[in-house]
Amino acid sequence: MALSAERSLFTTLLCVITRSVFSSLGSLGSPQLSWLSSALFTLALTMSNVHQVEGRSVSSPTVERSSGHQSADHRAFKRVISAAQAVAIINKAERRSVGQTHRPQLSLLDARDLSPKYYWSRARGALHTPWRDFTVESRSGVLIPQGALQKRVRALGLSPEQQIIIYGEWERGWGEEARMLWLLEYLGHKNVYVVEGGWAALKSAQVQTSWGRTPTIVPSSWEVQPRPELRVDTEKAARLVSTGHLSIDARSRREFEGETPYGSSYGGHLKESVHLPWRSLLTADHHLRSSQELKAIFLRLGVLENQPVFTYCTGGVRSAFIYLALHEAGFDEAMN
Repeated sequence: MALSAERSLFTTLLCVITRSVFSSLGSLGSPQLSWLSSALFTLALTMSNVHQVEGRSVSSPTVERSSGHQSADHRAFKRVISAAQAVAIINKAERRSVGQTHRPQLSLLDARDLSPKYYWSRARGALHTPWRDFTVESRSGVLIPQGALQKRVRALGLSPEQQIIIYGEWERGWGEEARMLWLLEYLGHKNVYVVEGGWAALKSAQVQTSWGRTPTIVPSSWEVQPRPELRVDTEKAARLVSTGHLSIDARSRREFEGETPYGSSYGGHLKESVHLPWRSLLTADHHLRSSQELKAIFLRLGVLENQPVFTYCTGGVRSAFIYLALHEAGFDEAMN
């Protein structure tokens, strides 16, 4: 049913105000402000009775490429794909799914942390999967029990037969898309990819977009098969350190040296760990360094091929990006 002119005007104004609040206040990082902007936006959606509005994304600045290595890099990478590749895969999957009722062959996951960003604008068909939904506490990186993990990935309709593409904020975030990739690989999935450049790059590649409520999901029956060789908990980290295995600290220099700006219960770093801020693995124009460059960086740090190495940070998010880079460089014994 069409809205009255007055209600339509009110809804439009509320959405505009919400977007302004989110842009100007949400960036301050306060949980209360983030909650307020989320609540306002949810109210706007309810008032307008929005279900899902489709359309092509507005134009945004084109992401400049590093000269000379784009196609070669993405052929070499196993888990990182370009936004153009992602859009081509998404469009092909959509064409194949027309008129079909069985489970889609592709799942698209939006790993951005704040709900208002997802509800305001996302890739069409994407499901919201913030990493905190899979941890015991919102500020903790500790995973919920296996049974609960299985229940949640089933509720998302994920299955091992699908191809899964994940996007996040890339350099503007904390590595959330890599954290989701690590989680799915830990649960046994073998066909997961992340989009280089994240949401901004997808918009530049003209991905089809939507906004509003989450798409309808058909639950799956995925029997997860955890791979403990990809995960490090506190006890396992202590054993690895005691036996001389290398660890990589993905945090900032000040955290490595003892400061705790993000709520860590301890300062400093693990014995014999090496420091590698996760954003240093990106080029000046925010692209992941080539697999050859990554391998050289890790070899200089003392990482050995076919030898266990684990990454860590405060919540396992930034360290997941280094986990991703290690595997792209050929260090298949890497853990997070």
